[in-house]
Amino acid sequence: TTTALQTFLLAIVLYPGIQACAHVEIDQVMRHDKMPCPDDRVSLPYLDAILCKVLRWYPLAPLGIPHATSNDDVYGGYFIPKGSNSYNLRALSWDEDMYPNASCFNPSHHLTVDGKLRDPFVHHCAFGHGR
Repeated sequence: TTTALQTFLLAIVLYPGIQACAHVEIDQVMRHDKMPCPDDRVSLPYLDAILCKVLRWYPLAPLGIPHATSNDDVYGGYFIPKGSNSYNLRALSWDEDMYPNASCFNPSHHLTVDGKLRDPFVHHCAFGHGR
């Protein structure tokens, strides 16, 4: 939680336009006499996109949580021996082929054309890489 909050604060300081857009969304959805609750999350897709970007931009565990391969494998022409357990989550989350301009903090990458949140678990390395 601490790392995610620090990354969020860094992004807000470096990209004040992001903060302004988030503030506008909050003002449009929330009333001043009501505290936010989990039910409001559906109405705040830009804030969800910011969270997705925070988790991708600077992963909480840059070297990931180790998993071991159960068998020898070949992937993309690379031999991966049984028992291998290293991968670099930071490198995967900054892959320019999957995340164009990966160093830029742009939450709109996680939104559809009509402003809805894309499925946050599809192609998002912060939530794992599958089997």
